[in-house]
Amino acid sequence: MKESEYLGPPVQELLPYVSLGPSKFEIENTFGDASSWLEFGKWYYNLADGTRELSPEAVAEIEKVVLGLNSDQEKIKALYNYLQDKTRYVSIQLGIGGWKPFSASYVFENEYGDCKALTNYMQAILHHFGIESNQVLIRRGVGEPNIISEFSSNQFNHVLLRVELSNGEIMWLECTSKYFSPGHIGSGNEDRDALLVKESGGEIIRTPKSTADQNISSSTSKIDILENGKVIMSTEQKSSGIMQENLQYALLPISDGARKEWLENRISKGNFKIVQSNFDNLNSDNNTVSYSYVLDFDNYTSTTSSRIFVPLETLNSWSFSPEENKEREQDIVLPFEFSEKDTSLYILPKGFEIESMPEPKSVEYDFAKYNITYQIKDDGNLLMERELVFEKNRLPAESYESFREFFIRVSKADNSQLVLVKKS
Repeated sequence: MKESEYLGPPVQELLPYVSLGPSKFEIENTFGDASSWLEFGKWYYNLADGTRELSPEAVAEIEKVVLGLNSDQEKIKALYNYLQDKTRYVSIQLGIGGWKPFSASYVFENEYGDCKALTNYMQAILHHFGIESNQVLIRRGVGEPNIISEFSSNQFNHVLLRVELSNGEIMWLECTSKYFSPGHIGSGNEDRDALLVKESGGEIIRTPKSTADQNISSSTSKIDILENGKVIMSTEQKSSGIMQENLQYALLPISDGARKEWLENRISKGNFKIVQSNFDNLNSDNNTVSYSYVLDFDNYTSTTSSRIFVPLETLNSWSFSPEENKEREQDIVLPFEFSEKDTSLYILPKGFEIESMPEPKSVEYDFAKYNITYQIKDDGNLLMERELVFEKNRLPAESYESFREFFIRVSKADNSQLVLVKKS
């Protein structure tokens, strides 16, 4: 068996295999046809026949949600938030229930459902307001292989909702998520072949892929250096796109106490206590969330009788040296493209001045770029600005040495230090 290399593609891309599937099938007296995607889509669409009728109680409730809203975008946003607040995801996969969704009335009354049921319910809600949408069958999961688009068969494990507005705008709704903003498709659903389901049949489409300028982790910090070498660090950390998604799933389900523990585990430098933390901005409709904190460090720096050595690191700094592999055979696969942007202002203690600091550094390849600069302000304090942009998430095997070299150079630049000396 051919073993997968570090950061290699899914094993299904490396080994030969045979996929089998029936052209005609029966599930609990339901007869299906998988001879083509068109026929398979028809079967799936008709399977939900009669399940999208809303009860008078449901209609009365959703009518209140959109009261005073005019545009379809506003209504979709409000109704999606309503779905997230009202329902919870429960996976049910028994028999025909692995395909046929619970009815919209069942979801309304019980306030739960699996991906099929919640998506079906949301589709029914939008239809009530004249907003048409389509379910999309997909194989989701970071690291999961894509479906074989030439082989019409059951290859799916999830369903999304795709809304096409009158102006041609496409909006995706991940109806199992309680945290996503409307339009955010989710990292496990990106850049995949999927089956768009219509009454007329199924059609293979490609789901959207996020870019580096959408998936951003950024920080703004003020680092007060005291004369004894202690440090007070005030930081606001922002995340967008998939970075936002990861942050919300890590922090929204847990308590404030658990969030502080999470923050303590994220900070690996020195002994510190959390003076203040704020996680109030983890919910957002604009695809950007944030949290902030103030830390009191005892030993962030190293000191002598006349000097203070200050590490110039951020929460995004890398210490990553991929192992050498001059005979690389497989593509390099990363989960997604991303950007990091950091701004740090170092406030010097009284009686000290800068003795030495790193030189600005730029590293650029065709797949990524890195830039870090240092500026001494008029008041003698130091401003550091750092940006890393990874613009491709799949590289050919022959790029491995460049990929390795990029991160070695970035890690070296990310782990520099500032030397302060007492003024004469």
